Amino acid sequence: MSARNIGGRPTSKNPLNHPLSIRLTDEEFKRIEDLANSLKITKSELGRRFIVKGKVVPLFSDQEEKTIKMLFSISNNLNQLVKQAHTFGYESVAKEVNIFKSEINTIIDKIQKSRLKTQKQLQ
Repeated sequence: MSARNIGGRPTSKNPLNHPLSIRLTDEEFKRIEDLANSLKITKSELGRRFIVKGKVVPLFSDQEEKTIKMLFSISNNLNQLVKQAHTFGYESVAKEVNIFKSEINTIIDKIQKSRLKTQKQLQ
């Protein structure tokens, strides 16, 4: 009988099948929990990174997070402009759309430059 795909999550090529248990004081646990929350990763992933790499680097710096939040707020405004464009025609919002377009491009450039800088620091 041939093996067939029965659905579900694909199997990992490098499964994490060796659990590690440690005991911590309340203070130690709180520090780990706070650090994992601030980095937006699980406590297990935090421990794995410390063990494997000897350090944990946040996915985004504080400045990058602020920049990304700005991008989200601009996208919300852009959605409102699209709604206006559908109602009143593109010409009524063309100027604002072009302003948002240049702001979005500026923000994306900032994020890309920041990520390149961070990657160079990690090497």
